[in-house]
Amino acid sequence: YVIQALGNIGDCEAILALLICLRGQSFANDILKERYSVDILESIPTNSTPVIEEEIYSTAITACLRHDELGMADQILLSMKKNGLTLNQRSLKGIISEYCRMAM
Repeated sequence: YVIQALGNIGDCEAILALLICLRGQSFANDILKERYSVDILESIPTNSTPVIEEEIYSTAITACLRHDELGMADQILLSMKKNGLTLNQRSLKGIISEYCRMAM
């Protein structure tokens, strides 16, 4: 829901920061603390990395495309691939629809 909320306000940089933060990167957590006073890493047990499912990445990519943030969407897709995830058919359909919308 956090990614959807950030997508609704068009803060795609914060979406990317959130995904990076969930991988344990403190610099991304600092971005979220500065903008929204939210400390994500505080709520994650030490030496624990949450599993980020494909659907979360898909939601993030779609939100960025909805706001014509192609660069951010691409960075999220690369992060997804780096973490060994691939898009399922439903996610691909949503992302392709947003790409088509951008092209019109």
